[in-house]
Amino acid sequence: MSESEHTLPEITKECASSGFGISRDAAVRIQEQGNSNLFLEELLSSLDSDCNMISVSDVADFVESAELTQDSDGEDEPQSKNNGDMRTVFDRGSGLKAQTINSSASTEGKVYTLGSEPVSGTEAREKWPEMFDTTLCDEITHTISRDDAERDFSITGDITGDSKTTGTVEDFNKLFRNRYKRVSEILENKMPGNIPIEQLTARRGGKDVPFTGIVNRQWTSQNNNAMLELEDTTGSIPIVFTDERMSDILNKVTTDEIVGVLGQLSDDGNIVFGNQIFFPDIPPMRSPNTTNRSVKAVLLSDLHFGGVDFAAKEWKSFVNWISTSDEAKEIEYILIAGDLVEGIGVYPGQEDELGVIDIYDQYVLCAEALKQIPSDIDIITIMGNHDTVRLAEPQPVLKDKFKEPFGDNVTFAGNPSMVNIEGVKFQLYHGMSINPFTDRVPGLDIHEPTGAMELMLEKRHLAPMYGQNVRLAPEPEDYLVIEEVPDVLHTGHVHTFGMNKYNGVMMVNTGCWQYQTDFQRKLNVEPDVGYAPVMNLETFEFDIKKFN
Repeated sequence: MSESEHTLPEITKECASSGFGISRDAAVRIQEQGNSNLFLEELLSSLDSDCNMISVSDVADFVESAELTQDSDGEDEPQSKNNGDMRTVFDRGSGLKAQTINSSASTEGKVYTLGSEPVSGTEAREKWPEMFDTTLCDEITHTISRDDAERDFSITGDITGDSKTTGTVEDFNKLFRNRYKRVSEILENKMPGNIPIEQLTARRGGKDVPFTGIVNRQWTSQNNNAMLELEDTTGSIPIVFTDERMSDILNKVTTDEIVGVLGQLSDDGNIVFGNQIFFPDIPPMRSPNTTNRSVKAVLLSDLHFGGVDFAAKEWKSFVNWISTSDEAKEIEYILIAGDLVEGIGVYPGQEDELGVIDIYDQYVLCAEALKQIPSDIDIITIMGNHDTVRLAEPQPVLKDKFKEPFGDNVTFAGNPSMVNIEGVKFQLYHGMSINPFTDRVPGLDIHEPTGAMELMLEKRHLAPMYGQNVRLAPEPEDYLVIEEVPDVLHTGHVHTFGMNKYNGVMMVNTGCWQYQTDFQRKLNVEPDVGYAPVMNLETFEFDIKKFN
């Protein structure tokens, strides 16, 4: 079997790593396609976020929607330009050629898919001169020199290269068992002596009993009492809460998180009357780590290079400032919380909002823009949902072909990752769970993202709720557990700025570098554009720079 073809187990594993199940018939149909690995890559990128199981009809519909072209010798060849308006931007070699996406007049019927093979910055600029000229600074004079002699950082908690999922039910069992084990051990420090659920029946008699479990269900009883069902590795039991004073804490509970309960077992042993709920939480009154020298880092997110709504004016102001201002001379690090580019096929109608419709060229544009930042600044970036990686979390880094255009000072990490800079720990997470948190918990709002971020810390998990727009790859280890307490939790995704402190942990959501898109306007999202928080790692002080 050639390198361009997948075996059935490989197809199943690739789907699982992207958060999809797949029927055997569908996997066979994919294997029958020429160059099945590229076919599968494009199929997965086209699927709706609500899809959980890929059926053979999904594959057939995708084949039918794809435009196939062959030359006179039966060999596949790219679509050609048509007066500059039609462009094939991904040559599959053999098999499926280019998928035509119907677009409105604003994109003049351009054809696009994942993109062409990587090109140089000069070649990409010739293809998209307006976007490159608009985005990049004309001339940059770097007037500041920085000493990197003491510079040191490391990255942990990155899934890249360690994905082991095969997409089976057992993989999901391993994921949630791992989550339960690690978080319940944290809870043990707050409520020692936890009892396995199967042993609760021996504790009747009106005394409070402590136990932990994963929240399996939430509902309201006929008597209007809050109900939870908790499950551990030994069994499950319902819990009723009759004290209305617990309503605030109960409103913060989400399915699939690990909580502790203190309550009394009923006489028949079939239910627990809950008196208290415990979250694993961050230890209070902790002091953050700091560096032993004066060094600064800039926190950014959601750059979205390649979109027509990219905030070019603000970005150029930022680049000029960090290159020439005396205020920036101690900045040695830039941390980016994902969404380097606008991507392709991320949401309905996105084709109307793309200035660069080739995904490779989007990354070339991003790389050229980051090269205008002084090369003596280390740039560390994780991935986001607009980047060309799997949607399922944890997300690995970009493939090498997308990383090639970037400078040596750019380091890529998976989402999430812990970045340790000279002893200061930054938990970087793109922030996909902020939306379901705000949808689920009363009083939260995406325009105040630190409310959801505080719950992440309180629950010691970045995205506990499975299935509520949170797609998880069933890895045997849950990479989204916050086992190690960070000094800074840095997120993005929702395009709103927020900063607050919780139990000594600084929470920062850094806004975006993209004006409001039509899609955001429909969702009533007002973006905070051009924010660049500068953190002094020695003093733990922040200076919020605004370039808007």
